Amino acid sequence: MSILNISRKTQYKALDKLTTIGVAVGTRTLLKKGWETIYKDSPPENPNDPGVIWKEAFLWGAAVGLGVGLSKVLIKIVLDKSWNKYKGPKPAGE
Repeated sequence: MSILNISRKTQYKALDKLTTIGVAVGTRTLLKKGWETIYKDSPPENPNDPGVIWKEAFLWGAAVGLGVGLSKVLIKIVLDKSWNKYKGPKPAGE
């Protein structure tokens, strides 16, 4: 237990969720900036908007899905290594 009486498992879960959300938002923002730099236009975030080309919508969806998925895996590896270094083994069930 910590000073705030928060269990290690709860600490780990909270840190896991916060880092995952932060990395997902950051990755999506970087991908959006990259898209705008390359295509000189906003990414097709809503495929139902008039004028959206389905190939671009598919490419945007695939890029965001792959980018966010990979970044979540990488941050999980970093989180686990950092947790192990500073707090010891991960809590059971995580």
